[in-house]
Amino acid sequence: MKNENRHYRDNHFQEYYMPFDNLIFFGESGIGDLFAFPVTGDRICRDDVFVWNHENDSRNWVAPSVSKYLEWSLQGKIKI
Repeated sequence: MKNENRHYRDNHFQEYYMPFDNLIFFGESGIGDLFAFPVTGDRICRDDVFVWNHENDSRNWVAPSVSKYLEWSLQGKIKI
């Protein structure tokens, strides 16, 4: 995920997507969407987990914490 975080912060994405400076990606959906924590500067600012949709550039809340994200993922409750 380190490479994905660097990749999406490259300047050439600015004309296609909102800035990614407020997200740290940690996982992927398998269909191009990425899961992330919200960040401020170099710190995670909330426990919530969001998903970034690569097709429409939306950023949607999916879980209140990483533990709930894992639980809900295993239960098939997270739909993207």
